[in-house]
Amino acid sequence: MEVARLTPGEVIARMQRGERFIFIDARSSPEWNAAESKLPGAIHVPVDEINLHLKEIPLGHPLVSYSCSADERRSAQVAKELTRRGFLNAYPLVGGFEAWCKAGYPVECKAKTNG
Repeated sequence: MEVARLTPGEVIARMQRGERFIFIDARSSPEWNAAESKLPGAIHVPVDEINLHLKEIPLGHPLVSYSCSADERRSAQVAKELTRRGFLNAYPLVGGFEAWCKAGYPVECKAKTNG
């Protein structure tokens, strides 16, 4: 199953028209723990821990999954698995976190956690 992808510009344009997205951070736990920022309101859902995080993901909004860089395999895997589990409109972000930041779009600081 192939899922449609969205570019950072497409996400921002849709947000400016009033659409609300839920960002899903598909970075591995070590990458997540080392990171200082995330996309606004992002929920950390590593591809190998989807079952543990399903209840955290709100229903009824499009989901945009991303990983750290242009390697979109993890974010695509998360989007595919969420779609398979009944979440509608799950899209991997073209270029990932790196492309979002390079475009100058907003990020937020994330609280450091132990583990």
